[in-house]
Amino acid sequence: MQHLVMPRLSEYPPLADSDAQGGRAVVLAKIAAGTTRYVTCPATRIVLEICLNAGDAATLFDEYNVDRARYRVAVHPAATWIREELFRRALTAAPAMGKERIVFTAGGNAVGKTPRDRILPDTSSVPCSF
Repeated sequence: MQHLVMPRLSEYPPLADSDAQGGRAVVLAKIAAGTTRYVTCPATRIVLEICLNAGDAATLFDEYNVDRARYRVAVHPAATWIREELFRRALTAAPAMGKERIVFTAGGNAVGKTPRDRILPDTSSVPCSF
């Protein structure tokens, strides 16, 4: 199975915060060195099995968890890559019985995409991507 192209540090403008820039380099190196770990580990499945979300994928990196405000932009390329790779894999796999639907949500930050189960209770177990 082919993977998506890995993000490279040189593809992104440098961050003004040198610590955040260093954090970006570290997380990109981590996914390059251990792709399988980040797309198949139990934590990834728990965090992203139902909802493929780059914000949740960011929590897989210790750098982000130490200071979320400082490192969110730094880990975004790696977190987005994880989300996209999991989505690509999900599209190639046969769906489990009763999980034949995917819900796509759209909208800006903090507009209510994640709490969709409050609006559509019967879709709380339907995979979604945003």
